Amino acid sequence: KSGETLWKVGGTGMCRPAILEKSSKVLCHHDDDASPGLVFQVFDLDGKKVLDQKAPWDPLLLKISPDESRILVGFTQGRLWMLDGKFKKLWEAQVDGELVDAAIPSPSSGASPIEAAILYNRKDGGQSLATLGAKGRRREDVREQIPLQQIEVTDDGSWVSAYGNGPRGQVVAQYDTDPKLAERWIHHSPTYADYNLKMDLLPPWTILGFENIQDRTRFSQVVALDRTGTM
Repeated sequence: KSGETLWKVGGTGMCRPAILEKSSKVLCHHDDDASPGLVFQVFDLDGKKVLDQKAPWDPLLLKISPDESRILVGFTQGRLWMLDGKFKKLWEAQVDGELVDAAIPSPSSGASPIEAAILYNRKDGGQSLATLGAKGRRREDVREQIPLQQIEVTDDGSWVSAYGNGPRGQVVAQYDTDPKLAERWIHHSPTYADYNLKMDLLPPWTILGFENIQDRTRFSQVVALDRTGTM
């Protein structure tokens, strides 16, 4: 309450901390500026290190399910690891390209039709959105026409929202995952956003925040789209 420093660690490159409330741990995610082979470290709430998780590839992303029972790590060369809440590896997978983003549902929310959704740039220069099932097996791919940057999935894994922002404008789309990955709706705006916030899901809403600058004046907007794509 006083703002006093309780503990600190250093010497391992940039740390992107995540507090794991259920296990009373702090996960420190490292990207490729850390020590070679170091993916993440885990500390207890007193700052004692309990785990160094290593891998032979550079980590690109790390996602934790809302119920903290799954951790998905994405590496270079399109490689993926799925871990459980105790950091035990459940499966490995690989796609033919480089990962852009990923999202995972919460197993405690029910029988999800998918274990993960991934967005990746293919080696042929295109981009795909894919879903993974049991043991990381690929279910379906959707080839995207407009580049995307972010995906999010609902806790029960029933749908995925995607967002992109670039020279060709902004795009937001939604996909059902069951019985197969299928586009429900898509909106495209030719206007580029000078700044965009992280997309979030609050079912049935997909929520976006972005900002444009015109004549040195900032215009900020928050947009919420429902399951039909209606604002």
